[in-house]
Amino acid sequence: MKYIASILLLVILILVSGCNNPNTATLNGGSSNNVAVSSGDSNDNDTAALNKKSILVGTWQDGSNVGESMGQRYHFFQDGSFIFDYSLYDEAKTTLSESGKWILNDNKLTLEVMKKVTVVGGEKGKPSSKASSDYAIINGKIKIITLAPPQKVEYATTAFSIDNEKSIGWYTFSIEGTQYWKSNSDPNVDWNPQYRDGDIYKGIDIAAADEKIIMIGAWQDGPAVGATYGQRYHFYGDGSYLYETANYDSENRTISESGTWNIANDTLTLIVNSKVTIEGGEKVKNELPADPSTYSIVNGKVKVTKISPLEKKEYALADFSFDKETGLDGYYTFKIEGEQYWRLSDDPDAYHNDFVVKDGDVWNPGESAN
Repeated sequence: MKYIASILLLVILILVSGCNNPNTATLNGGSSNNVAVSSGDSNDNDTAALNKKSILVGTWQDGSNVGESMGQRYHFFQDGSFIFDYSLYDEAKTTLSESGKWILNDNKLTLEVMKKVTVVGGEKGKPSSKASSDYAIINGKIKIITLAPPQKVEYATTAFSIDNEKSIGWYTFSIEGTQYWKSNSDPNVDWNPQYRDGDIYKGIDIAAADEKIIMIGAWQDGPAVGATYGQRYHFYGDGSYLYETANYDSENRTISESGTWNIANDTLTLIVNSKVTIEGGEKVKNELPADPSTYSIVNGKVKVTKISPLEKKEYALADFSFDKETGLDGYYTFKIEGEQYWRLSDDPDAYHNDFVVKDGDVWNPGESAN
């Protein structure tokens, strides 16, 4: 009995010693897909063993700051597929993206490349101020290549770690010597524009992005926002729109119009179903400093008119591009019937008039209607 008791005591001591060892932890029976991830300190924030495949799912970039997210990016999906976006700063590149399947085992990442988006032809042009390349390829044709058989590549990887110095605690590891940081656990963020076969490529510009998606947002006939707004289009994802005239155009009796929109064959079609206008009132000499109008209409009545039959307008669209010289991060821009507009926000509810106009309200420029 003493012999058996001694054995039991020894087993208990071994178990207690293992539980108290902060450097010992196992998940899923110690599978080879587990990896120790440490920020360097033994505290509650340390994760002793995480599944490598679960960590890999998300968006990874070759820079530790959000502002560098237009560099090279891997998008690893839970279903085992991936997309690799080449840097938008490299405007001389002839391959825009690659996609296929991924497998991560131990310290090796295996990619099966099934499709590539490339640029064929074109000419060398002047790069943008944000480009890392000496020139830009412009007016090339987008070509989507399906690889048969798929191209298999293998990359050496390092262990995952948590970077609390260069980033805000992002996971990081290297792929074939290039360091990547996990900027988002969602692989559906920070895309390149979605290119289509046959589209024209214009360097870092909008190129083949779906114009209908780019249209959604608030557009103004000037790239800057001051004390007042210029003419604005608000295009919504449900196909509706609102057009607002410039705040500083005090002689204009039209305040806004609304309806539905569509684009096809470089033509913007608007179906107008409602207008907000000013009736009556009087003209007085304009004293608003930000308003170039000679006169202002004051004390007029606001009238909301439902248009029947509906009014159809068609405008030629041209020169979709990305204005890299304007704004903090650049704005998409295009021309509507020859007049230039810039997308100030991808939120169509941004940059509205700061007052609500209702049927019967008294119109006095510079004052808010109740």
